[in-house]
Amino acid sequence: MSDVPPKRVNIPDLPMEIMFEIFYLCDVSTILNTRATCRFWRKNLSSYAFLEEIARRWKSKGCSIFAHFGYSSDWTKSLDWVMNMSALTGETSPLHFPFLLTAEGWFQIVGVENDIVCIRYSSMGNKSYLLTWNPISRYSKIISDPNNHYCEGCVFLYSFLYYPNTLDYALLHVYMENPDSSTCVLTMYTSFRRNWNVTVPCPENARRLNPACVSVNGVVYWVSVITDEEDIQPPYIVSFNIITYSFDQISLPNEGLQGSHTLLVRSGHLCVAANIGDDHSYYSVIWQLDQNSSSFNWTKLFSYSGIGPSYIPATIVDDDIIQIKERHLEVEDIHDFRFTHFHIRRYSPLTGSKKTLQWVNYDNVVKLWTLHKFYPGLFPV
Repeated sequence: MSDVPPKRVNIPDLPMEIMFEIFYLCDVSTILNTRATCRFWRKNLSSYAFLEEIARRWKSKGCSIFAHFGYSSDWTKSLDWVMNMSALTGETSPLHFPFLLTAEGWFQIVGVENDIVCIRYSSMGNKSYLLTWNPISRYSKIISDPNNHYCEGCVFLYSFLYYPNTLDYALLHVYMENPDSSTCVLTMYTSFRRNWNVTVPCPENARRLNPACVSVNGVVYWVSVITDEEDIQPPYIVSFNIITYSFDQISLPNEGLQGSHTLLVRSGHLCVAANIGDDHSYYSVIWQLDQNSSSFNWTKLFSYSGIGPSYIPATIVDDDIIQIKERHLEVEDIHDFRFTHFHIRRYSPLTGSKKTLQWVNYDNVVKLWTLHKFYPGLFPV
């Protein structure tokens, strides 16, 4: 309320720290449009420091859960869909993939990290592709698939992860060249080389693969099980470091060797859920890996129980577990009526509180394939 007009300051004269603070408060379209004006803004608004700070601040907007459902036991022949759900309120919103699928098409979510979703898909059911996609900026990039034809009976694994503290990512493809192979081969695509030229032979302990893998700080982990009649071994974790190209083997906690296992990530630490149960109910114990320079140690965190088969995908959001209760019911009458019921809730082990996020019913036998957490950001594809 002054008669003296304010002093006008040209935008280029403002310090970059002030400019960044302004852009931290802007919406997505403003940042993307400014980035497209010239090289100066493209460089500054595409730097790792700026994008990392944007991601840190936008975490307050909340986390989304991508739940991948499908009908068939074979995901290459299933009519699948993804539920986009808020991990705080349970509200759902549409999630439109940047590709089209025919009746013969299929897709598989490989992984989600740094607000980038990696998907393997086939529009026609034959040749497949890999896609990196940012749902916030809506930018996407198609990457050649080294296993573009589905090999019946061949075991393979895909993983998507970032190099620590960079904008560069890697795609891993671990596979058996034929169903009779005793060892696996790993090939790697990197966003800076843009090819699959890196090939690493896998050790013997990685010859049985579990497609449910997780990544932490440039290392991908998966559970490996050897079930040969002459060489029966307890399950263990295999890791691969994308920086050193080295494999490692981690023993599971002795109290958690029985049942099935789900790998999780909690505050940058690898965790494993040891699940014991049958087709109707399960009991899970969460262990966290504490790693130092010479050894791996497991710490028991908490436990919980649920309704459904012993292996159900789960994820950890802000130290809370997103728990899925799955129930399949069948009425044997003239119509053979079947339906599946999912109860999705958020369980806080610190307070013991349980909050229902969604009740979902489907008129058929439906399976929950994967569960991924997603935070908004503007990382490039």
